[in-house]
Amino acid sequence: MDDHDRAYRNLARRRVSRLCARWDVDRQVREDAAHLARLARDPDDMESLKAVCALVEIDQPAQSPAPPAGTYEAAMREMLSLLAEHAASAVCRDRIMGYSMAGHRGRLGLAGAMALLPTVRHRIALERLRCVEHAYMGGDTEEGFRRLRDCTLMLKADGMGFDYPTLAVDLARLHDEDPEPRRRTLTRWGDEYAAHDPSRKGDR
Repeated sequence: MDDHDRAYRNLARRRVSRLCARWDVDRQVREDAAHLARLARDPDDMESLKAVCALVEIDQPAQSPAPPAGTYEAAMREMLSLLAEHAASAVCRDRIMGYSMAGHRGRLGLAGAMALLPTVRHRIALERLRCVEHAYMGGDTEEGFRRLRDCTLMLKADGMGFDYPTLAVDLARLHDEDPEPRRRTLTRWGDEYAAHDPSRKGDR
């Protein structure tokens, strides 16, 4: 675990502790918060991973009103948001997405929770896209193609598809850059990738 990851997990533990203290009125909230705290410490904690995934009702509409403040639903939404922002490394977020997309059904019917998942998924996609950019910028073409292939497979597993130009625009906006150069570059990379691996032509 590097220093950056360790700092995030320490921050997550502190925030989860504060949440537990604030909502010390409901045994279920405390149990769910404990799972989040364990998952923040160890992304490989499968029991806690499954418990956290069970919090999310994957069939909720992406746009729905926030739950009333002070309710169990509001507490869980904040905790899920905490997990998305601080508690999980990329590998942990991947696993949460994998379990959620595999059909684990939530018990909350949590209004608005579904809106968190595209946010996490989008962040994963952008992180992977940055990895691909670094591979290309490094001048190692073969390595770049391999990383791009791996990236497309992971993006597909995340349900993000292969829309590199759109992701390039999002990535550019993160850096307050003109998106057009990145859009053109990513379109070209997609074309090169399809030519390099004809079996996946069109998966861009």
